[in-house]
Amino acid sequence: MTSVLQRAVDRGEIATVPRSSALLHVVPGLLFTRLFVLDQPVDEALAIGLVDDVLLPSIRHVAGATVRP
Repeated sequence: MTSVLQRAVDRGEIATVPRSSALLHVVPGLLFTRLFVLDQPVDEALAIGLVDDVLLPSIRHVAGATVRP
């Protein structure tokens, strides 16, 4: 997750990689649960919703991090 978020920083989409280890585990945890616990596929709609509804709003609340509109 750190490398994914670093690429977002490099593109200017966010100001910094959040230091919260909890935030860095949200996406992999959700994907693991979806695939192995619920036995459901990860599709494009889930990926978009995860980024737009979970990851970006969480990053917005991290001190010093801003998301490009």
